[in-house]
Amino acid sequence: MVFSACAEVVPEDKQGIPLLEVQAGHELRVTEVAVEFIRAGFTWVPALATGKGSSKISDGVAWLGDYRIEVEIELSAKKQSRWKGIIDRYRNQQKTSPFGVCYIFGNDGLRRSFRNLMAAEKTTGYWYLGVTDSDQVEERQKTDAAIVAEVKSALLGFTSENSHSSTVEKQPDLGFNSPEFAPQPIYSQAELARQKLAQYREEKGKNK
Repeated sequence: MVFSACAEVVPEDKQGIPLLEVQAGHELRVTEVAVEFIRAGFTWVPALATGKGSSKISDGVAWLGDYRIEVEIELSAKKQSRWKGIIDRYRNQQKTSPFGVCYIFGNDGLRRSFRNLMAAEKTTGYWYLGVTDSDQVEERQKTDAAIVAEVKSALLGFTSENSHSSTVEKQPDLGFNSPEFAPQPIYSQAELARQKLAQYREEKGKNK
């Protein structure tokens, strides 16, 4: 009798981490962030209630009165074409619907890559790009809570100033993390030096 065996192939992401582990980590982070929104007085609607596949937009929706925040948790890089498609879809929706978008990234490199894509054109809606990169639960809770508190503070100020308006004419501003206008690309020191040299040469040429 001859026995044959074949090893099970476990799908992996680009970093070689098993997809089941990636998905479990992502679901854990979504739950942690949802808890902080609920603690802050938001109503949380999970992703399963907002659709699946192509119809699922965000990882969850946080409601504060009549204003909603689409919440996205990003722990790993996506193809630029996919991120751009998501950004464009939100932008198009924000032209007719007053809602915000809150991204929480697993590290600052992901946030920078995302911001650089956003810099391609003006963003008229409200966006908040935060980072929670600790591997300690308590530290993540503190950072998540701080992000949610800033979002809530901005929305409360925004809704009180525009309580008699049915359309969004002014978006809340959280400074560096809140690109209500398209953020500027973040360049490396080498690229900044190259641009400075090019500008110097251009100015020198004009003065001749």
